[in-house]
Amino acid sequence: MEQKNHAEESEDKILVHVLGTTSYSSKIPFFPSFILEYGGKYAIVDPTTKLQAALWQLERVSGKKITVAEIDTAILSHIHSDHAAGMIDLSIAKLYVERRKGEDRCRFVGVPEVLKVCEDKVITGTLEYTFNQEMQEVQNDVHNIFRQVPLEPDKPCEVDKIDEENVLIVTARQGQHAVRGGSYGFIFTYRGVSVGYSGDTALGKDGRGLLSFIEDSDMYIHEAGGVCVAGHVPMKTLEELVDTERKDRLKVIHYNDHQISRKRLPLLMPWVSYEVSKKGIRSLPITQEGAKELEKYGFDISGIEIEQPK
Repeated sequence: MEQKNHAEESEDKILVHVLGTTSYSSKIPFFPSFILEYGGKYAIVDPTTKLQAALWQLERVSGKKITVAEIDTAILSHIHSDHAAGMIDLSIAKLYVERRKGEDRCRFVGVPEVLKVCEDKVITGTLEYTFNQEMQEVQNDVHNIFRQVPLEPDKPCEVDKIDEENVLIVTARQGQHAVRGGSYGFIFTYRGVSVGYSGDTALGKDGRGLLSFIEDSDMYIHEAGGVCVAGHVPMKTLEELVDTERKDRLKVIHYNDHQISRKRLPLLMPWVSYEVSKKGIRSLPITQEGAKELEKYGFDISGIEIEQPK
């Protein structure tokens, strides 16, 4: 794969390329997942299942082409299948296709408990089950697909240091969610620009949960998992908690289909790319085919530029 000079591509912005936004009961085919682009590099957060199909759909709607080989960092909030199952797709691509070794391996970022459970149960458990004796060499590599980068809660970690000025920093904080290993929200910072993500979380004893942790980010992505689902924040409750001054920086993820047309809070739209900077959040242009696709699911695309055919 051709090596890029990532430092030369660095700007004071983060691009957020959305792969999926909803969960099991949705007509939208991909789970909550997005890719951070910073300085020409890519980190995927909560990899969705059918990863290759989700990347193709991103290109179809937004015109942005990203290959699995270009993703060299995976960040995981927790191990529920609608957030972690895509690690299998990513593992197979890294194991069979790229065969990276040593420090060139894909980073796997999260708190140690989440990394261990995911690698032992989700990745290794699944892949070893599929191997036969003739694949012993590949089986031995299962435990070395990724280069783990453990996070200590509330302590900023330099996850990807391109050079002294261009560093992706990740800070984790635990939320309230019933899952082995815990569930964590994150703040991603690059060249002073930040994106916050709640992961799956309830509000907790203080009544605000991870909202207080991420709401000062230049863009903050918060879940709204439904009214009657334990471990999530209802859309109505989130609406009551969001400050008016911060509302323009919020994007909601993990919503239900019936919430798409209600327009209560700004939704993170699937397969759309967003540019985040200190100037604000800008939805990048989508294709004409992409506009039809989003309208099919009921999204309001009135504020997004649609590319004209050349």
